Amino acid sequence: MTTICRFAPSPTGPLHFGSLVAALGSYLQARANKGTWLLRIEDLDTQREVPGATQAIIQTLDALGFEWDKEIIYQSQRGEIYREILSALERDGLVYSCSCSRKDVQLLGGRGRFGLIYPGTCRSGS
Repeated sequence: MTTICRFAPSPTGPLHFGSLVAALGSYLQARANKGTWLLRIEDLDTQREVPGATQAIIQTLDALGFEWDKEIIYQSQRGEIYREILSALERDGLVYSCSCSRKDVQLLGGRGRFGLIYPGTCRSGS
């Protein structure tokens, strides 16, 4: 099994210490397992995005010796890929609409090992 790790900062300002710790953890995990380390820029929240932050993040990581193994991924440029995958899931009957809010799920669902459990309220259609 190939190990693929990634660091996905949002360009809402300069990197802070916690982000660098997360980057280092994923980077070392990839390297220790002879895997791949990816840099993915979460540039979808345009209202909070700070001009120049993306370049500053990249320069900071580069200056600190991080080396990503493939081209940088920008989430804002991946819409078509996601639409294609969603279409395939819909075609295979693996998607259903849900009108529950997060609060509804929190109130009606349980908690599992990994967080909230969807209560299935819209499974037959919303």
